[in-house]
Amino acid sequence: MKRTNQSERLTLLDKVNVCLQDFGDHVMHLVFDVSGLVDVSRMQRAARLSLIQHPIMSKRLVKHRWQPRWHDRSTQELDSYGYCELIHNQPRQSAIDEFLVKELDYQREPMLKIRVIRGQQDTVCIKVSCVPIDGRGFLIFVEDLLAIYEALKHNPEYHPE
Repeated sequence: MKRTNQSERLTLLDKVNVCLQDFGDHVMHLVFDVSGLVDVSRMQRAARLSLIQHPIMSKRLVKHRWQPRWHDRSTQELDSYGYCELIHNQPRQSAIDEFLVKELDYQREPMLKIRVIRGQQDTVCIKVSCVPIDGRGFLIFVEDLLAIYEALKHNPEYHPE
């Protein structure tokens, strides 16, 4: 499928969220422990595939003079990002705190970032921009991300529809 560099207007809710970015980090976070080890390369692949299932998360927010717009990113650009990182030589709480407070420029970086902290048990931290999705949308997105992660375990060639 050939992607073009198209732009789309923001919804009214998107515009409100853009305005509210100046009043906080405007990011949703989820931190949880898992039993066993997270396969970081599979999580990286699941993150990339989740952007196919939720295409709004793959877009770049470009602020024009009068009207911010969503712009498509190329497949090559999306494939080049490191969505998931592994931390193993840092105390758990400081690694979580650092991840939660680090600001991201969603005009340059993907709107999704994942950190796996390896310790006695793995801790997964997920950070998503609030501009394209709300709280319920975040939960749906995370459920889909983790479902893709599990599907890749059983079928490495899995691709969401």
